[in-house]
Amino acid sequence: MGKGTRSRPRRQVRPKRGGRNGRLRRALGLIFYLASRHFGATVAEMIEETGAARRTVYRDLSALKEAGIRFNTERAPSLGRSSRWRLIGLPTGFERLAERTDYPRAAGTGRS
Repeated sequence: MGKGTRSRPRRQVRPKRGGRNGRLRRALGLIFYLASRHFGATVAEMIEETGAARRTVYRDLSALKEAGIRFNTERAPSLGRSSRWRLIGLPTGFERLAERTDYPRAAGTGRS
């Protein structure tokens, strides 16, 4: 091979979706979304809401659990293999925030 030629194709760099603090924005968006849904939501609904990948939603839910946010997951025969995630309680101060109707939709994806 001559000088300056590549033997491998360049790896395509994917742009970061959420930018700075993207994970935090997505996690807060999930909290507000679940707080607005009395009967909870499936992971598929959370994916549609946030625009994130399935694994990313599970990662965010796990991080929220570690931070002390409590969830109830239930499987109903009508859901097939899916589970419905519902908030059990919010940390102090979040109750008033969750009552807002202008919560950040699809945080981290640029949609509003």
